[in-house]
Amino acid sequence: MLPSFGTQVAKPDSGVPGGLTHPRQVFTMLGFHANCTGDLAMGMHRSALQRRRRSDAAATTAHNRPLKTQERLRRKARMIEKLKAGEPPYGPDVMSWLSRELGKKASRITSEDIKTFVT
Repeated sequence: MLPSFGTQVAKPDSGVPGGLTHPRQVFTMLGFHANCTGDLAMGMHRSALQRRRRSDAAATTAHNRPLKTQERLRRKARMIEKLKAGEPPYGPDVMSWLSRELGKKASRITSEDIKTFVT
């Protein structure tokens, strides 16, 4: 094995196996690689880190999607119940949700908009 730029080759009698002194050479000899996950992540390439982040983000999104869908359905039922039970002016939580649902600013929502939305 030829030493790469910046590595030092030990003397044959130094006790280091194969005359390797650079940590990357020793890790490679032991079966570790610079782009492995875990404790040796310091030497990972930027592209490998980005690839791992994208993969982790995709897994998190896939895990959270059904949970968020269920929560949105629960919130919708809760807000419609508040709309049917109360009368204007509604609280900020209801108006904020209603604004997102109707696609209008909360100050522009009329009673007719709410009636048509609830029915």
